[in-house]
Amino acid sequence: MNLPLEEGAKARFTVLVVCTGNTCRSPFAEGLLRRSAAEAVRTPIQVFSAGVAAVAGAPVSHNAVVVAKENGVDLTGKQSTPLTRDLIERADLILTMESHHREWILSMAPAAREKAHVVTDLAPSSGLRGIKDPIGGSLEEYRRHLGQLAAVLSEALPRIADLIDHPAPRHERDAS
Repeated sequence: MNLPLEEGAKARFTVLVVCTGNTCRSPFAEGLLRRSAAEAVRTPIQVFSAGVAAVAGAPVSHNAVVVAKENGVDLTGKQSTPLTRDLIERADLILTMESHHREWILSMAPAAREKAHVVTDLAPSSGLRGIKDPIGGSLEEYRRHLGQLAAVLSEALPRIADLIDHPAPRHERDAS
């Protein structure tokens, strides 16, 4: 399994995307952000994902792989990573799929309050309050939910780029 944020990484800014099992939404968002941030963000970044209830090394859902491929994102071979306090602390920006993921993060690391955001909060015109988990659903459900996520990320990208290119000083981000 790849360890995110390895020593010597060239990225100056790290983005952590969090969902429940790290087998559908967050890997998809990770792939989309990697691709879109390369064009929208001036700061070198590293994007990775984890899940609050992930089983280390579990494969990404087959339907997520299919829908991701339809959207130009390759999730082949991607494996889940459990969320840890260390990952939270090492991230500069955390995007969660639902509010309970953000609450979980804050219970583990209260100092993450300013850097942890529900992704739909950065895309207010979507009218969504989180991205529902398609796990166990039909391919059409995956297309619907991951399609919503792609649209939210597209709308949120300017705000995400601003958070990346103009971050608060680390001591403000790490303060409780």
